Amino acid sequence: MPLDPRRYDVNELRHAAHGRTEAEFDWIDGPIDEEWHEVASKRLAAAAAHVAPDGRPYLETIPHTPRAEQTLLDWCGYLVEALGSKGALDVLSYYRRIEWLGDDACETARSRILSLAPNTEPTAGDGDEGGPTEEHHIRSLSYVLRLASLHDD
Repeated sequence: MPLDPRRYDVNELRHAAHGRTEAEFDWIDGPIDEEWHEVASKRLAAAAAHVAPDGRPYLETIPHTPRAEQTLLDWCGYLVEALGSKGALDVLSYYRRIEWLGDDACETARSRILSLAPNTEPTAGDGDEGGPTEEHHIRSLSYVLRLASLHDD
């Protein structure tokens, strides 16, 4: 894969996420009586508390809550739409190898991807044939952090 998320500077990713609009960041629930920036900052701070000691996000298991399940389905749907089912499965395996995901989280996400297209073999995506881009990794990081933060709910 051309881009290596292990080499991303966490502060640079936070800065990149800072300039996004509400629609681009795609939170599950919208802000209530606060500016979107304040809500995003609070969520980012909460998510940052769920990173491994070496600074990398790590998701051992998927929380067993409706919100976590919806977040997981949104992430898997995004990966399948952007990369195709084979590309989505490949990138999950990659995230497991670089320790963004634990075995259980990876297997759970893998089963959701396969459930999105149960009667088909994994296929390449229609859109991004060149493999995952930096944007795919940043959005995946956002989903991993959101899922990790839901362990407290």
